[in-house]
Amino acid sequence: MKTIKAADKEKALAALLDTDTFTAAAAQCGLSRRTLFSYMRNDADFAKTYKQQRQLRELEAAERAAALHQDALDAIKDVMANGESGAIRLKAAERLLSIADDGIASQRRIAGDLWDLHTGLSFDTL
Repeated sequence: MKTIKAADKEKALAALLDTDTFTAAAAQCGLSRRTLFSYMRNDADFAKTYKQQRQLRELEAAERAAALHQDALDAIKDVMANGESGAIRLKAAERLLSIADDGIASQRRIAGDLWDLHTGLSFDTL
């Protein structure tokens, strides 16, 4: 049987992962911002789990963005090959490419952070 504090921490973790601010997380899980800050500051396991889960979610989002990269390249190639005046399609492809590039950069940063978390080493020190 879980203690009340353990159940509160589970609710807090889920809320922190589902929202963008401590204020929103506190409102969602029914705990105070002060309590959430306390969990992060005083419970190393809680803070580590939060950081790992947040990075995994960011990595998944970055992977979805990177998948758009090929679609954007295909659209650009199609417009170039067919000589169409696909200005709208080309503009959309350029935007997708920009988003995908940002996602790839985030993916690389997060991969480095995950490496650091799991190994205790930094790519910078290798």
